[in-house]
Amino acid sequence: MVAFTDQAILAAFVFLGQPIEFVSALVLVLAVGFSVDYSAHIAHAFLHSNGTSGDERARDALSSIGKSVVCGGFSTWLAVVLLPFSNSYLFERVIFWSMTFTVGFGMFHGLVVLPVLLSLVHDFRQWHSGQEGAISDPTVKATSGKAVLSPVFTQMSEV
Repeated sequence: MVAFTDQAILAAFVFLGQPIEFVSALVLVLAVGFSVDYSAHIAHAFLHSNGTSGDERARDALSSIGKSVVCGGFSTWLAVVLLPFSNSYLFERVIFWSMTFTVGFGMFHGLVVLPVLLSLVHDFRQWHSGQEGAISDPTVKATSGKAVLSPVFTQMSEV
């Protein structure tokens, strides 16, 4: 999600005609730290949810920590909201827009994209392993072997 957020910020810079300079690059490095915060809280709440399906876990994660993530993002944006009224190019154009895009795209990826992806991966993992309460697809026939999954999927199933 952090990579998606940084790519979106870079695309927004290009769209606005903002040159990528030294200060912009520094702010992009800071954006990594800010945007990982939104995704990490949602992913942690998803992993520690008691829901059986991915949808239940995603709903539980968003209901338990989503409001706090939104408040944190909004308060971060409030810290820079007056910068466009300054006479400094650095504050007016670079830092304000960088932080606005970081908070906006970071919250979008953390609150919208990540829960959907986690829900899909969780349901796929349950369906593939044949656990109780898993979704079923009657069009797919059972095979004799199991696919080798990455360590991320293995850790998700152990939680």
